[in-house]
Order: sequence, then structure tokens, then C-alpha cells
Amino acid sequence: MPHVDASEGPMSSDDLAPGARLGRYEVVRRIGRGGFGTVYEATHRELRKRVAVKVLHREFALHPTVRARFTREAVAASGLRHPHVVDVTDVGVSEGQPFIVMEFLEGETLRERCAREGALPVADALDLLLPVFDAIAAAHEQAVVHRDLKPDNVFLARVGLHGAEVPKLLDFGIVKMRGDAPDRKGTLTGSGALLGTPAYMSPEQAQNLRDVDARSDQFSLGAMVYECVTGRRAFEGDGMIDILHRVAVEPVAPPRALRPDLPEGLEAAVLRALEKSPSARFDDVRAFGAALLPFASARMQALWSAAFTRGADEPPSRPAPSPEGVAAAPSREVGPQTLHRMESQQGRGRRWPLLAGTAALIATLLAGADALRERLPGRSATAAPRPAPAPAVARAPAVAPMAVVSPPPAVSPPPVPARVAQAPHAPVPRRAVVRRVGADAGVDGGVRRRAVGPNGAVIED
Repeated sequence: MPHVDASEGPMSSDDLAPGARLGRYEVVRRIGRGGFGTVYEATHRELRKRVAVKVLHREFALHPTVRARFTREAVAASGLRHPHVVDVTDVGVSEGQPFIVMEFLEGETLRERCAREGALPVADALDLLLPVFDAIAAAHEQAVVHRDLKPDNVFLARVGLHGAEVPKLLDFGIVKMRGDAPDRKGTLTGSGALLGTPAYMSPEQAQNLRDVDARSDQFSLGAMVYECVTGRRAFEGDGMIDILHRVAVEPVAPPRALRPDLPEGLEAAVLRALEKSPSARFDDVRAFGAALLPFASARMQALWSAAFTRGADEPPSRPAPSPEGVAAAPSREVGPQTLHRMESQQGRGRRWPLLAGTAALIATLLAGADALRERLPGRSATAAPRPAPAPAVARAPAVAPMAVVSPPPAVSPPPVPARVAQAPHAPVPRRAVVRRVGADAGVDGGVRRRAVGPNGAVIED
């Protein structure tokens, strides 16, 4: 049995043992355990094909709302058919416990990459994130809002003989889909548990608003770009309530105050995506991606230009923001005066409604704790159920990280306006199934440059 490292958490009494059967699948080992489900490596008994199986915890199997949400995860992911969304291949129920079957992937999460390497080179970060932008844009074009975007839910899968990396979007457990009734509870479950991850929530999610739309995902993507290029979360605090308050009402420190060498255009784009008001953000995720594309590697710019580049002759949909509101001087320190000035620019009149919304959410969360304990007497009083943070795919033990190949020298990109004009969406790329077909190490000992295009194809020099 492969080694299960400590990061996967302690074994639970309801974990399935190796050899246990889930319909046509046989469990090999546990990969990870999250708030709602446990993920196993398994094998299709007839085809002998390796898969990842996510099993809903037994304590939630009879809870209609949680069970329905679990099923929706499979429906949403399988319906997208995008090369940068994890491929869902089957669903089933075993002894009353629903399960979802997914492609088996090897690699690491974006969270693990950032924890190991800190702030990533700008081009490297965008080369990993732009495929995710395209996946989210495709989801939005089908009226699917993810609502839980974070580095833990981006898996960097190694594929092919030379270990090229293919970013894969995971965990559609709290999606909002076309035809859904308006959220009566907003970002809360009936028991008062929070849906989402506070540090990556949009202000409208943090305030428990019911009309969260695709612009909320854009805010979460902005927080991810911010973290990847600065090595710091955009919103940090002492506990969930403090973080929710900062997301809802506090200005974010300009990225260049943390890393002065960042391009001004990149900072402007990230700060626009992180605007508190949804109407102040980009028109859509493709427009956000277009603003970031000039700072990706030259190869990725060529591969993704059709998906993100907007027509230069189209007028902007909104007037451009004041430069003072989005850019910081390279050497400026973030202190009380800076934050006060940023807050003033955003408008004091918006602060009190935001505070009121956050206070209402906090009160509901606290009130829901007792109800949660009554419904689930076997759970800890401090462990409110959340979407599983563990990746819904397998991670190969003892796999050396892929070497980062520096992109070829390129001329500096032209300045990017803070506002990007809107244009018709690029067509959603057809699904290209990317599979691991060999060892991670190169067979010839050479170093090759690799990239993944919009159609999922791995391109090598």
C-alpha cells in the first residue's frame, strides 16, 4: 500500500480500508479527508483503471441538502467538459453513501506550490492561472458560478513522458447553476455553516448576500493572483470573523507595496478585480484575463491570445479608474496613512452598510453553531462542516517537483489600460482528455520547454 503522509490527516473510524468495494470500484488507499467527504485512490474492477473516488461522509448521507449539493458537484463538473476541469466519469451509491468517480491525477495543488516556493515569478504564476481563468469563463458562459475558488482547488497535474503540467480546477461542491432558486440562506447552510473559504470570498459572499453572481468568482481569482505573485494572502486575520470583516470593509494592500518589482499594469488589474463593489470590477473573467495576458510568458500569450485578447478598437464599457486608486509607488510602505487614504477613495458612505451586512453574517454564524451540534451530535463543537479542502484527485508520493523552465527573453509588454473593453466571448474549447501516459522524468535527460494550449494539448520544443 502506498504511503499516506501526515498531511492527509489522521485516519477516521469510517474510512474505507484497502480492498473495500464501491460498486464497480475497489479502494486502494485514502488520499485525503475534508469537511464533507473523503477521497480515495481506487481501481475499476473490470477495466483495471485507476480513478479517484470522493465519498460523502456517512453522517451527511441522510442530510437531503448536503446530499443534493454533493450530486450537483458531479453534474456541474461533468457538464463543463473543459480540459482544465477535473473529469468526472461516474457516480454511484454504496451502502447508502453517495460517491463521485473522477480521473486520477498526479502532481500537487497550487497551494502546495506556493507554500514551497513563496511568491512565484509573474510569468510562471500567470501561465498556471490563465487556463483556470478560461475554465471559469467557460463555466460562467453556462451560467455556473463556482463560489469556492482558492489555490487548494487548483491541481497542477503532471502528464506525459516529460511531466508537463496541466492545471485542473477542482471541487464544484457549492456551485450556483442556471435555474437555481434564489439562495434563501446566501452563503450559509441551514445549520449556520459557512459555504466557501473566507480569505477568498467576495464581499458579497462575506455579507451573506443572495444575489452572488459570476463577478464573485472574479474577486476570488484576483485574490489568487495576488497571493501567487506576492506570497501573501490579500486578506489575513485572526480567525474567520476577522477575515470576513477585512474582506467586506478593509482596503487591500497594493501588491507593489509588498513586491515593488511587479508591473504596474498587473497591479491595476488585480486591484480592479478586488474592488468591493461588483460593478467596479471587470465586465467578465475573460476581460480580467486579457488585462493579465501581457505579463504571461511569450509562449502562453501566443497560445491564449484568441481566448483573452479583446478588440483594441472597442470602447470601454465604463470610464477608466483614477490611477491613484489602483497603483502604488514601488517604495511605498503600507501604513495607517496609506490605508486611511485608500479607504477614503473607496467612499466612506459604503462602509456602514458593509459593516451591517458583515455583522449580520457573524451573528447568524454564531447562532448556527448550536443548531449544528444538535443535528450532528457526534461532531466537535468547533468543527462546522465546510466544503472539502482536500484535492479531489490523487497526489503521487515522493514525486520530485517539476523544474521551472524560464521563459525566453521577451520585450516589455505595452501598457495595459486599467479598463478592458468587452467583446464577444471566445468559443468554449472542446474537451481534450489529458492523461498520464508515462513516467514523470524525461527519457532522454534533456530539458524541454512545455506549454498547454486552450485545447488542452501539450506542446513541447
